[in-house]
Amino acid sequence: MKKPILIWDIDGTLSDSSGAGIDALSRAITQHFDNAENPTLDLAGATDGGIYRLMCERYHKAFKPEEQEAFYQLYLPLLEENLSSGNFPGSIYPTVKDTLEHFREEGYTQGLLTGNIEQGAFLKNKAQGIEEFFPFGAYGCDHHDRNELGFFAAERAAEYHNDCIEPEDLLIIGDTIKDIACARACGAKVVAITTGHGTRESLSSADWVIDSAEELVDLVQDNF
Repeated sequence: MKKPILIWDIDGTLSDSSGAGIDALSRAITQHFDNAENPTLDLAGATDGGIYRLMCERYHKAFKPEEQEAFYQLYLPLLEENLSSGNFPGSIYPTVKDTLEHFREEGYTQGLLTGNIEQGAFLKNKAQGIEEFFPFGAYGCDHHDRNELGFFAAERAAEYHNDCIEPEDLLIIGDTIKDIACARACGAKVVAITTGHGTRESLSSADWVIDSAEELVDLVQDNF
């Protein structure tokens, strides 16, 4: 059977940035929206583009792409500062790096599907020393609706391989019900992992549920 293309979420799946992202977003929102009050944000499975649009609605500001880009340019230095400051002691989850290494050695293609914008995703993965594993991805700057990102991931995989790749060739790995919904929206298979925001019960609509990254090795071997 054809090897699946492994498409990983970041936050809650590969690593935990200990609030570095949400703090940077909150501070950028306060600056961008004219000293708005510190917002309450639910980031589990959200996209940065979706968060920005939500803030535009909350603060009665018309959405403009150029203003969104200006917001990202506020956010990224704050995120980089947080990740390097030592005030947010983020960590990669146990067995993740060994699992990524295993799949690379076995010739599997690995990419990202994340609500982070592309540069934010790179910064978070670089902080944990795993940026080299992901030559492409689908990001929160591609579309504000996470359910659209599976199609972007398939398109980027096709460009990477210079071959026809369909969403059903993807195996999406994530930690929230929004990751599951995203996979269903594009026709991909999905593995839910309980390292982040979900329990086995809440993630039971996935094709498979695992408790650690290393379990993915046997799962892929047994099912593909």
